[in-house]
Amino acid sequence: MGLMSKLFGKTTSPTTPAPNDPAKDPNLIRVFDKYGKELFITKDEWRRNVLPGAIQSHWNQPDELYGVIINAIQDGLHQDVLNAARQLYSIDPNRVRATSAYAFLLIKDGQLDDAGRILQSYLDQNGEDALVLMNLARLYEERKQTQKSEETLWRAVEIDPNHDNGLLWYASIQEERGGKAARINALKRIAALPGSW
Repeated sequence: MGLMSKLFGKTTSPTTPAPNDPAKDPNLIRVFDKYGKELFITKDEWRRNVLPGAIQSHWNQPDELYGVIINAIQDGLHQDVLNAARQLYSIDPNRVRATSAYAFLLIKDGQLDDAGRILQSYLDQNGEDALVLMNLARLYEERKQTQKSEETLWRAVEIDPNHDNGLLWYASIQEERGGKAARINALKRIAALPGSW
């Protein structure tokens, strides 16, 4: 028995389970203090006390605002950044990024008609873009327009065969239908596209 155990009457054994890893708790968000020390706070605390200030402090800074929006989406707080995405859409010179972020959040919020207008407006003004088309495919999927969704997704993959989201989504659809062989064939089809790595 160690000195600390003798003094405080505590014993430890190698079979004592380690405390849960907070990084794996879906109700906690990882943050870093000004010294770079990792901390965890609850999503509710983040939502109430941190996120509004982060949005407000970057309201007119497109790059930083986009970062706040993406982090919130990854933390499962998409409803909390819908207004921020609307603001990003109105100020961001990077039209692909702004359109995609705003449309994605509108889709998540069930505002499919508004998302469709935003996406179509981009395409009408700027031509095809893989990320915008992937969001349009997601919109069609939400509307249960499976064939239209897949055709649009394939067009996005043709435009950018190296975009992970589109490539993996397309391959997953094929695997669901035809198993691993179909996934491999889908990846081969994508690899044959011009510009594919």
